[in-house]
Amino acid sequence: MSFGISLKKTKDTVFPERPELIKYVIKKGRENIATLLYNKDISCVEAFSMDEKYRCKNIEYEIIDELISKETLISWELNGNDKYLYELLLSYGFRPTKTIKKNGNEKVKMELSAAVALEKLKGKKPVKTYRKKETVVIEPIPKTLYYEEIKSGLNNLIERLGGLKRFVKKGDTVVIKPNLVSDHGIKDGIYKGGIVTDIRVIKALVEILLPVAGKIIVAEGSSINRSATTKMFEHYGYNKLAEIDPSKISLVDLNNDALVEKKVPEGKRMTKRNIPVTLDKADVIINVPVMKIHFAAIVSLSIKSLQGAVPPLEKYMTHYFGLWQNLVDIHRIIKPKLTIIDGLVGQEDFGPVSGTPKQMNLLIGGTNPGY
Repeated sequence: MSFGISLKKTKDTVFPERPELIKYVIKKGRENIATLLYNKDISCVEAFSMDEKYRCKNIEYEIIDELISKETLISWELNGNDKYLYELLLSYGFRPTKTIKKNGNEKVKMELSAAVALEKLKGKKPVKTYRKKETVVIEPIPKTLYYEEIKSGLNNLIERLGGLKRFVKKGDTVVIKPNLVSDHGIKDGIYKGGIVTDIRVIKALVEILLPVAGKIIVAEGSSINRSATTKMFEHYGYNKLAEIDPSKISLVDLNNDALVEKKVPEGKRMTKRNIPVTLDKADVIINVPVMKIHFAAIVSLSIKSLQGAVPPLEKYMTHYFGLWQNLVDIHRIIKPKLTIIDGLVGQEDFGPVSGTPKQMNLLIGGTNPGY
């Protein structure tokens, strides 16, 4: 049942010193029933007031639905003592992420669950359209998946994208970022594809890069456990990659790497982010994710893969609340020049670690992580 709720932006300047605030007048039919202040810079509702006679969970749900359809991304900042609004947002699908002090008052910041937001946006037109054309290369690999077939296919893919010289200059420090999320990729001693980046793809890439790159660093931040990455390197044999040329190849655990604070241009969730020094100093970053389903992000591909590039606590929190915008923010400061998706074996059903392997026999490459 629809209550005929509509939201209209006003031209009122709420606070001249805060042009980022948008005032929405909310109508039920022809009657004004509520107003809200939306901070477009951080995608957050900062104030909400409603005529008490219209207070009704379903009407308020429809207001939130309409706001999502207009702005796509929303979070909510409310007074810590507003139990009614807190419970309403909780039942809708928001979750508290932090408590802050603002002007002497305690405020609760709540983020909308990614799963709920995606369900609400299903079938809706995007707020902004993207018109730029992108080049994406799909390289089929023989189903036998022998190493030389994989390396040859990877060479072909890079050539079709313009050749290695387009991405790497002589002497560059190149960081390869695989996806090594967990130890589920080997069960009873048998490799199970579709969970982590196949080491054969990384080995082939390393060998292709060696004649040109000055240094090659394979870097990952596995899981949210600071000790996990080293275990994953050993578990999947990545530690042996350095043996190809110890003078040029090394492995770095991004969970324990030194951090540098970077400003996020147009950041929506965080205006500053801590990122690993290894990524900040790299001349070239090559992102090599896996083709798989993800329970919170729908799919885990090139964009989601960079979740492994943030500190463990941020990694955990942003999986559930504000994930998509956090990932956009990450990509504003960590910019891979090349993305190669390992689609030799993908993963269906309940990913990213408990799904069903699906042999795809593909490598996919491009320069825009979103395509």
